[in-house]
Amino acid sequence: MRKFFVVTLVIIIVTMFFFGIRFGSALFQEENTAEIIASIAKLEFSTNDYIKITETPQRIRYVSKIKNGYQEK
Repeated sequence: MRKFFVVTLVIIIVTMFFFGIRFGSALFQEENTAEIIASIAKLEFSTNDYIKITETPQRIRYVSKIKNGYQEK
């Protein structure tokens, strides 16, 4: 039982580490961090060049692929 717990804990820590490396710049946004990360994840698994984050009467925010990461527009 203890071995299972340790293996599970190591897998969770490694997963969080890679998640932090991959989405690190989006994790420290001032607002809508969860929406931005969800949009980046959708963009990762799609063939689209950009994904809409939010839409308000004043503006529409997108996240798009660039050569070395992601760009929020």
